[in-house]
Amino acid sequence: MCSDISTNSPLYAVVYHEIKKKIELGEYVSGQKLPTETQLSKIFGVSSITIRRAIQELNDEGFLNKVQGRGTFVEYQKLQRCIDRDFQILGFSTTCKLNGAKPSCEILNKGVIGANAKVSKALGVAHHSNTIYLERVCFADDVPVMLEKAWFLPEFDFIKDADLIDFSIMKTLQEHGVMISKATDNIIEVSRADSIVARVLKLGKSEPIFVISSVMKDEKNRNIYLSVEYIAGSRFRLKL
Repeated sequence: MCSDISTNSPLYAVVYHEIKKKIELGEYVSGQKLPTETQLSKIFGVSSITIRRAIQELNDEGFLNKVQGRGTFVEYQKLQRCIDRDFQILGFSTTCKLNGAKPSCEILNKGVIGANAKVSKALGVAHHSNTIYLERVCFADDVPVMLEKAWFLPEFDFIKDADLIDFSIMKTLQEHGVMISKATDNIIEVSRADSIVARVLKLGKSEPIFVISSVMKDEKNRNIYLSVEYIAGSRFRLKL
């Protein structure tokens, strides 16, 4: 029986807080399957009805995910990114830190690539002209959240040699005297993961994703790079 159970709180509330604490302390990790209701009843010394009420509360609040026929799993805690009325978007590293998560990245591709029609229009460069291309997957607490693709103007070729595993794009640009001041031509779409995005982000094929496209500009209103982000909808929320 749980030692914290007291007559001052409803039993389901005590169980709720105990399970929630285990999630917050990492004893139950994201994606882990919880013990069955019968097992939890024995652990806490309460009825299945009490366990069911606590589980439902945690499910409703997004801490758990009840999957029909499979059981109850610890839900990935969604990152929250704020977008203000001028569409100033926080970078991924800053978003993670504000959510108490540790950011990390894995570089998938980096080099020189010709601009396709979309990139040339967004950056105002000639079709097939050289751009610096970056593709990476971004993690929050080792959980893949975002596939990021970015095309930079050729004068920013230092991006090819930059450490973008431990440092953000924004910070790298700042170190080279480039301050991103705003995002323009912004498009937010809700789509479904194709086979590539699903594999990289470890999602089921056709799972919902956000696709955010923006042209990042500096203080002089110059185009610096085009960013396209493919974000797991189950692990992320946008706040306007």
